[in-house]
Amino acid sequence: MGRDAGWLAASACLSGIVDLLCLPEIPFDKEKFLEQVKNCMEEKNKCYIVVSEGCKYADGTYIAAGQAKNDGFGHAMLGGAGQAIKQMILDSGVAERCKVQDLSTAQRCFASQQSLVDVTESFNLGMSAHMRSTNPEFTGKMVGLVRKDSAEYDVQFIAVDATEVANNVKGFPTNWVKPNYAGISKEAIEYLEPLIKGSPTILYKNGIPAYVKPFYMR
Repeated sequence: MGRDAGWLAASACLSGIVDLLCLPEIPFDKEKFLEQVKNCMEEKNKCYIVVSEGCKYADGTYIAAGQAKNDGFGHAMLGGAGQAIKQMILDSGVAERCKVQDLSTAQRCFASQQSLVDVTESFNLGMSAHMRSTNPEFTGKMVGLVRKDSAEYDVQFIAVDATEVANNVKGFPTNWVKPNYAGISKEAIEYLEPLIKGSPTILYKNGIPAYVKPFYMR
């Protein structure tokens, strides 16, 4: 996910219904953005906008509303970018009504929205860590995966020093971002599509997803 990385927001474009996309990697230009909203409203009478919480102006100031607190790394813990965009649009008069859908919690814990790739890779990451856990050589390391350069989607599981990962950001490629907040390129779509393939079997109990009770709560 990442505060200053737009991967999650960009992936919303896989839905095919996103009109405008605001990412941290592209400095936010208020006037240009509102112009695009206006054009979209005039053409469609609607405008579906996806905004990353890390979206910021050219001077580095986050557009997120409210004063952000810091996390353990001294970084701003953001929240409210959608509300900030909403107020911006209403104040400009470009639209008379806006609605914000904050998916920050749902996208983390809504089991039915996982893909089979998500579940399989998560399990294999856990097993990769478990199989290395008794080897002192892997102290201070974390497991990860690297995408293989092959025709079919595949990954390799690796161990890497935690210091090489923590506090580092892999930004969404700016050459995959269309101008004027118009979404992402075909190349980006093709890169992301394999990650959402398949549907895992979700166990239900009395109509709601069944969860495993954490060990410390048993």
